[in-house]
Parts: sequence; structure tokens; C-alpha cells
Amino acid sequence: FADTSDATAPQYKLGENVVLTSNNPEKTIYAVWRKPLLMNGNDFNDILKTGNFTNLVFGSFDKYKDFIVSFKNEYIVDADGNGTYKIYTTDSTIYVLSKVGNIIYAGDCSNMFNSSSVSRYDFTDFDTSLCTSMSGMFSECSSLTSLDLSLLNTSSCTNMSSMFSGCSGLTELNLLNFDTSNVTDISSMFSGCSSLPYLILTNFNNDNITDYSNMFKNCSNLTTIYSDYNFNVNTSVSTDMFDGCANLIGSEGTTFDSNHTDISYAQIDGGTLSPGYFTPIPVLKTGIEVNSIIGTDTTKIIFGKLEDYNAEIVSITSTPLDTENKGVYSLYKVGTVVYILTSIDYKIVLNQNSSKFFYKLGNLTSIENISAIETNRVINIDNFFSECTSLVSLDLSSFDTSSCTNMNSMFNTCTALSSLNVSSFNTDNVIYMASMFKMTALTSIDLSSFNTANVADMMNLFSFSPFTALNLENFDTRNVTNMSSMFASCSSLISLDLSNFNTEKVTNMYGMFYKCSSLTSLNLSSFDTGKVEKMSYMFAYCSSLTSLDLSSFDTDSCTNISRMFSDCSNLTTIYASDAFVTDNATSSANLFINCKKLVGGEGTTYTSYADKTYARIDGGASAPGYFTLKNS
Repeated sequence: FADTSDATAPQYKLGENVVLTSNNPEKTIYAVWRKPLLMNGNDFNDILKTGNFTNLVFGSFDKYKDFIVSFKNEYIVDADGNGTYKIYTTDSTIYVLSKVGNIIYAGDCSNMFNSSSVSRYDFTDFDTSLCTSMSGMFSECSSLTSLDLSLLNTSSCTNMSSMFSGCSGLTELNLLNFDTSNVTDISSMFSGCSSLPYLILTNFNNDNITDYSNMFKNCSNLTTIYSDYNFNVNTSVSTDMFDGCANLIGSEGTTFDSNHTDISYAQIDGGTLSPGYFTPIPVLKTGIEVNSIIGTDTTKIIFGKLEDYNAEIVSITSTPLDTENKGVYSLYKVGTVVYILTSIDYKIVLNQNSSKFFYKLGNLTSIENISAIETNRVINIDNFFSECTSLVSLDLSSFDTSSCTNMNSMFNTCTALSSLNVSSFNTDNVIYMASMFKMTALTSIDLSSFNTANVADMMNLFSFSPFTALNLENFDTRNVTNMSSMFASCSSLISLDLSNFNTEKVTNMYGMFYKCSSLTSLNLSSFDTGKVEKMSYMFAYCSSLTSLDLSSFDTDSCTNISRMFSDCSNLTTIYASDAFVTDNATSSANLFINCKKLVGGEGTTYTSYADKTYARIDGGASAPGYFTLKNS
């Protein structure tokens, strides 16, 4: 228990007296819950070595309680010895189970699995977020051939020295989500991993690392180390960093040099002028190039790892898709099914210019494992799925669009698309959104994650789609210049509230609500139209509208208002102000054509004057007009 609400540790133990001073007659006592910790790695390792186990599983007691009665042994393994965490074993499997939920909290993981016979780990419920040391965690695990650590949280870790040292059988190692931002010691981390053909260290942050000595020593089969350009080694402690890496070669052909086994070549290979042992992560060809290889007869596209689909693509000739044509990413076609596969344990990285990737694949009905592609480098994604007329559903919740500036026509003419998940889209840098959702089958969409502060073009953004409702309250339109046909032919929309829209930079509102034939309510109260030049067809064929409030409209810059209210057959009232002027409107033909129910504020009814002649506040018989001055 503690006497402050923000306490992280108890100040009073059970049964202990709380001393109250005379000037503090009342004291509030707070319960402090401390996360239970697994015993340290060395103690855990002692138990692990009591049997010749091949499988290790972390999980909740409730999940396995029905059959733990048949387990051989039971060990208490929590740091406090309270039995919060227990080990149960069979001849081949060791289970680490929690009685307080399905999460295991580990403190010091040093040497935890050192020299163990375990070859398969299930880390689904293993939380290492509090772990500060993983030194020697898997060292000398020579029976390991594959290890996926993508679920491990390493954000608190400072020591990864010898973490995989002596894992001589390891051929696959997934470290994609490793957070090394607090790590200081990475010495001997992979030393003796003599079977590893490649390593992917693209996410490594080495800002605080001070010791790289022996990091890759005797990785004798290591040919490629994939890295980002920001892998900059700034330390003198790097003795024998690459010693014994005889097969290592950089992306520009730099081969192992026994005179450079320290940090001097720990960089992306720049050829003879700037030699290095590292290789940048492969990138797919441009979207247009990939699209031309896929073929329009394709009905299904599958993304994934090559090893998972060997049986399906046996004897099929591949087409390299990576920019270097090395076959790191390759396309295989079996009938009308296309496989886009990677030979490394990494996502398939899209090109910065991925425009028209799936463009006009009209027979495409499904995309499998789309989360296997990495989009965080993509700048141009326009027309990405455009004219994929057979796609019904897309879940793009895995897409990282934080670098994207162009989303024009991304789903344009996906006429069967009725389900679309873009709820995680980051649009902070997007400038172009024209026709993004044009001509889909969508009736609703969640755009709550969209930041549109930098968007300039929203032309046709939602047009010709059967949306029944649109919530755009978070839309920031301060930089939009083009809203032409933005909602055109959204014939199922009944109500639209755009009172949050900032339109001060908009110059084009042509056909903005054209043929919104079901629209009965339209809130444009915040519209600043001082710079708008085109309003022709803006409300044409909005046949369910009975009134329009345009009292905020300033039309002094507008030159084209032809058919602005054309065929608004039920429109009776248009509220306006004296700022609605037509002096500069050179085109106003059929401005009010077929608005036969329209009545001005002083009773002027619809006549043969359908151009701008009556586009003014009704002044009665002496100055007839179709507009009504709105009372303040």
C-alpha cells in the first residue's frame, strides 16, 4: 500500500502501522498493483535443462488446465515464489503458464534458453516489455534452425550481447520488430551463426550502441546483411566485428576483406568510392511494371514467402520483380492465379512509385495475404486498385501510408467494391485525393483517421457511389482548391453536413452536388466562396431539395454559374445575401431551368427568366428575384 496515488511501489506492508502526524489527521491509502515477474533467465535455464525438451509454450493456466493433470512435473517460476507462474512438462514440451491472465512478464532474460534442446518456441503470450537484458538468451542453441521473434517487445532492453551466439544450425531469424533504441551492447550477438545465409537489420536503431565487437564473427555462410542507410556505427569498440565472414558481399559487389573486419565497412555498399558490407532492403519494381507482368486474366493474387508455396509453384518459371532483378521478389503464374513471393523473411516492399499496381485487373476477385506487402515507403499510390471491377471487399488495415502524397483514383471504378477498411490510413502528407472513391459500391466508409490538412484536390472524391451517409466532421479542407463534382451523383445521400468545411482557397465547385437526387438536407453554413470561379451544375438535379441556404456565399469572382440550380424540381426557397452577385458571370444559361416551384422572398414565382436575370434578392414587382434574404 502507498500514500500517493501515483506510487509504483508499496510504502506500507500488510499489518504495518501507518503513522499519522498531528498536522495530517487524515491519510488516504492506495493499493499498488505490481506486475508479477518471471524468475530471472539463469534460474529459468536451470529448470529448462532438467529434460530434453523440443517445444516451449507460454500461455495461460486456464487454456491448459483440463489436461495438466497428466503432466510430469510442476515448478514454481515466478520471481516471488508465490506460484503465479508455473512450469508443467511432458517428455517433449515445457509449458510456462500464468494464473493471473495470459501474459508472462519477464525481467532479466539473460541466458534464459542457453544451450537448450528446444527447437520450437511459442512466444504468443510472452511479454518482455520489462526486460532489460537479453544477453546470451539463445546462445549455444545449436538445434535451432528457425526462430521468429517478431512478437518480442525489446523496448526496455539495453544488453543483447551474445544473444544468438553459437546458434550454428540457425538458417532463419526474424527480428523485424526489434526495438534496439536503448541497447548499448550488441557484441557477439550473432557470432558463430555459421548457417545463416542472410540477416535483416533494417529496423535496428544503433544510436546508443557502444560495443559491436565480434557481432558477426564466424558467420561463415552469411552472404547478405540487409540494412537501412541510417545504420551508422559511431564507436571504436568493434574489434573483429566481421571476422570470419568470408562469403559476405555488399550490394555493389564489395567482398570480404580481412583487413576490414571492424566498423570501417559497416555501411551500405557504395562501391569502390565507399565500400561496405551491407545491402539495402530490396524494393519491388514500379506499380506500372508489376501490373504489366500480372496480366489482365488474373483472378487471384497471393502474396507471401516462397517457402510456403513451393508445392503450388513447382516447375513454374518465375519473373523477378525486385528492382535489381535478383529474384528476391518473384512472380509465378499458375493458370489465372498469380503468386508474388519473397525469398527472404521480410515483407514485400513496394516501390515509392506504386501507381497502377492493380490497375484494370477486371477479373481479379481476391487478394490473399495483402498484409505481406510493406507500403511505408510509397509516395505515389494513385490508381492502385482503379478499375478492379470484380473486387468486392478489401481490408487495408495493414497499410502504412504515412509517406504517401498521391491517392488520386485509388479505388476509382471499383464498381463491385462494397466493403473497404481504410480506418488506419495515415493521410498526413497526402495532397491529391481526386476520384479516390469514385464509382464504387460503397454505402458507408470510416474516414475518422483521415487528416486532410494538406489535401489540395478533392475533385470527384465520392462521386457516383451509393453512399447513404458520410461523416466528414474531421475533414480539414483549408488547402483544398478543387471540389468539383466532389459528391456528384451520390444519389443515395439524404443528408450532408459540411458546416466544418473551410473553402477559402477553393476556386472550382463545378457540379459539386450534381444529381444528389435524394438530398433533403445540406448544411453549407461555413462556405467561403470568395475565390470560386466555377459553380456551374453545382446543385443541378438535386430534385429532393426544398430549400438551400447560401447566405454565406460571395460570388464576386464567379464567372460560370450556368445550370447551377438546373432541374431542382422541388426547390422552393434559396436563401442568399447581397454578396451573391452575378456581375462577372459571363455564363449563366439555364441557371434556374425547370425550378418551377421556386419562389422569391417577396413572392416572385418562376418565369421564363432562367438565366442570371433573377439571380438576386427578391425586391417585388420593381426588382423581381428568386432569392430570399435570410433574417439574421
